[in-house]
Amino acid sequence: MTTTMEIVVKVNGAIAINITIFRQEKAKMTSTILVVDDELLLERLLQLRFRKKIRDRQLEFVFAHNGREALEKLLSDRQFDMVLTDINMPEMDGFTFLGSSVLGLLNYY
Repeated sequence: MTTTMEIVVKVNGAIAINITIFRQEKAKMTSTILVVDDELLLERLLQLRFRKKIRDRQLEFVFAHNGREALEKLLSDRQFDMVLTDINMPEMDGFTFLGSSVLGLLNYY
């Protein structure tokens, strides 16, 4: 998106100078982070700590409570910019999740 602004300056009431400024605005992009942790308190803490960035759509958090949920989210059509994972979790721990996600994504593509 481009913003145009015109400034008119009059010197001694007779000479007018027109200045046109073109400013290219950066497109706002949202970074999406997949957080894999079985602690519900961490979900709330991240939402509170980054509430302004979430409100301004700079950050979006997607939460999974174990490795199995995270794999399902990774294999969905959604794209993530970062994955933040715990190691000790029920059903599937962080190491198994990381190994499975790499192998699953390699087979997916």
